[in-house]
Amino acid sequence: MTYSYNLASGHEASYYVSPGGNVMVNVQSSSPLKVRAVYVGEARLQFMWVSSGKSSHWQFVPTLVNQSPAQYNQQNQGQTVSVELGNKLFPATGIIKPNLTGEIRAPAIHFDIPYATDLWVFLLRTPWYPLEIGFDKSALSISHDSAQATAELQRGSDNLGGDETTLKAYVSMHGEGFKKVSLIMKRNVGDIHVEESIGEITTGMETFTWKPSVSNFDIAL
Repeated sequence: MTYSYNLASGHEASYYVSPGGNVMVNVQSSSPLKVRAVYVGEARLQFMWVSSGKSSHWQFVPTLVNQSPAQYNQQNQGQTVSVELGNKLFPATGIIKPNLTGEIRAPAIHFDIPYATDLWVFLLRTPWYPLEIGFDKSALSISHDSAQATAELQRGSDNLGGDETTLKAYVSMHGEGFKKVSLIMKRNVGDIHVEESIGEITTGMETFTWKPSVSNFDIAL
């Protein structure tokens, strides 16, 4: 069972992964859940600020991508609902900016409840396998007058002998025309993107190393 963080009062969710990889999700409610249907799939949880007149309010919008109906069992007169997710568990990914806008993608369950607010359960779990780094181009270059700057990107491993993949960038700049050259990485999740500086040089050649930062969490939201 996992730690549960609840935004819906009176409900608590947990999930269990069997040795064979089958995922079972349980929802306990203070009052009976009158469920019409249950759907599972990959969820997009979008956070945004919405303007209304002279004010604005923060909200989140959940949607299921390629949803499919799921079998469920109700016990304790409907106060406990169990849903089998199968082997559809995958790590949560996303980008949340300092202004609390962004997007999280994770496995989710949507409980369709007639004449009441629907209930959602999101399974937020850290990757349990080494992350792979990919990039669109391995060679970058820019020139101006007699100045030229290049960057060669390669995949490598960390210096501690672990399995984590790192990004190594060999950046060089020669000639006159640039004060400095910066290597910026842009990452995207849906319509949300974030830019991060890997390094900068003013002349010569330098090597930069970057690897993803992974938080340790296992939460049913």
